[in-house]
This record gives sequence, C-alpha cells and structure tokens, in this order.
Amino acid sequence: MLLIRSKINITNLSFHRMVQSRALLLLAASSLLLGSFNAAHGAETGSNARSTSNTTTTLPQQQATDIKNLPIVWVNVATGELKVFGTLEDGTRNTLFATKVSIGRNGSGKTKSGDQKTPVGIYKTEKFIERKDLPKRYGNGAFTLNYPNHYDKILDRTGDGIWIHGRPSEKEDAPYLDTKGCVVMDNENLNKLREFIQPKGTTVIISEEFEPTNLGPNQTAIIQRIQNWSNAWVSLDHESYMDFYDKSFFNGSRNYSDWDNYKGRINAFKSFINIQLSDFEILNYPEEEDLIWVSFQQSYASSNYNWEGRKITLWKKDNRHRWKIVFEGNE
Repeated sequence: MLLIRSKINITNLSFHRMVQSRALLLLAASSLLLGSFNAAHGAETGSNARSTSNTTTTLPQQQATDIKNLPIVWVNVATGELKVFGTLEDGTRNTLFATKVSIGRNGSGKTKSGDQKTPVGIYKTEKFIERKDLPKRYGNGAFTLNYPNHYDKILDRTGDGIWIHGRPSEKEDAPYLDTKGCVVMDNENLNKLREFIQPKGTTVIISEEFEPTNLGPNQTAIIQRIQNWSNAWVSLDHESYMDFYDKSFFNGSRNYSDWDNYKGRINAFKSFINIQLSDFEILNYPEEEDLIWVSFQQSYASSNYNWEGRKITLWKKDNRHRWKIVFEGNE
C-alpha cells in the first residue's frame, strides 16, 4: 500500500510532466512520490462553444521530491501496534513513532454496533478532544476517527465512536484485546503521538498488513486512469465520462443509472468545465482485492457552477481488468 501525494492541474487539455508539489503542512519531513499532470478544456476567458477535439496525452513520470507533509498512521491490528511513518528515503519510509496499543476485545473487522471489534479500513482524524472534556476512562484525551467511512456505509456497517485515546491513570497497561473497538494506548505515548499527527485530516490505516512504499503495478495504471477520466470529464463527452464508472457504482444515494442520468442532465447545460485536482493520496484499500482508495483536493469551475473541496473515489477492476469508479463523494 503506497501513499502518493501529487498535483493535477486541469487547465488546457494538454498533459505536462510532473512538477515539484508544494508542502501541505510544515509538520513532518517526508519524501513522497509526487506528480502533476494537466488536462484542460474551455478556459473561462475563451469561447463558450463546446470543443470536440481529441488530444493525445502521455503519462507523467514519477519522481521523488523532498517535501514536508502529513505523516501516515498505521494501526497493526494483528500485533497491537501503532506506527507513524514519515520521510521516504531510498525506497523506505522512516518510522517516526511506535507504541503498543489495545484494540477491540473481539479483534478486528467491525461490521455492526456493539460487536466490540476495531474496524479495518482507511480513516481520517476529525478532531482531538482534551482530557478535561472527557470521562476519566479516556485518559489524556482522544483523536476521533470518521468511522463509519463512505465504504463502511455502502457495506451497511454500523456503530460509531471509534477513537484513538489514552487510558485512565491507574491503568498503566492492558492486554492486546481489551477495548470496545477503540485503539487505546498509555497516556505518555498518547502525548507523544500528538507531536506527530494533526487533530484533523491525518490518514489512519487500520489493517493487518501495510506496505508504505509499494503500490506495485497499480500505481501507473491508476494514474493513467485518473488522467483519462479527467480528460473525459472536462471534454463534456458524457459517454466517455460514464465509461469510467462501474455498473456497481453507488455513492450512498445514487446508483449507476441514477448517476448517469444526473450527470448527463446537469452537464447538458454547461458550455465548459475547468478542474484543478491536487494533493493526491493513493492507497490499496485494506483487506480488499483490487480496490484502490484515491483522495484529492478538487477545484471545480464551469459555466454555471463552482465548487472546491476534498473528494474520495474508489476504483475497482472490472471483469475486463479495467479500473472503474465504484464510489465518488466528498471526504
């Protein structure tokens, strides 16, 4: 599983080599695979006429760039250990911090409320709640996580209140399987963890296995697919655009047919679309075969609507081994 942070600027339906990406936060030094590629259609200052021209594009070359960026947190539910990964050097990501943790009494793989299991998936920290605002059992405070995430909801997984938190002061140690589903550590290490991660927006992978430096052959294929999807989107070619979506697509409210009708209807009234995509994270989804999690910042401008925010897409191989989008939504 590899984290890729990159920048995609969609401005001219031409595809350029990746350029050095800016730092997200001056927090933890890390050297990550970065990239930028451009595809564009219909600048706001140009003609409103819809373009039908086809442009040949090339895949950007990956390059290592030294940046300061958010670290990655991995909770190893197989061994009861939490690690924070930082800088990528010579193909290896440094471990900035590690500590033993306790997880759910019934292990991992949470599916329903009250099962006393820790979930498996990709999550984000939402906030840190201070000790003074919590009952004693949470120790020195808690990072809240966004369980259930979008994928959990699609699978009808229930429950809430999955946090990374401390222990009461009189309980310095605890067995590996000990919680109602939260990830729990001693207070000294919780205080250290706060030095490395952000209260909001840090990626937390909870799984039995995690390879932070290798996405394998999926890396090039996914980047190429994102490029082609972006080109189809800004070209207002609805048929080509929808070909990137799997028939099993569901975003929590619309299935494939609903999405097809919805996007076709709203895009029929547009004369141009401009998009800028940046700050990518690309990860293999834990314990799922051929499922890729892609998160990015999106700036969208069209002839009748503007929007900016962070989005998530999930890509899965179809029966012809093509990567297709099975979920798309706001982070």
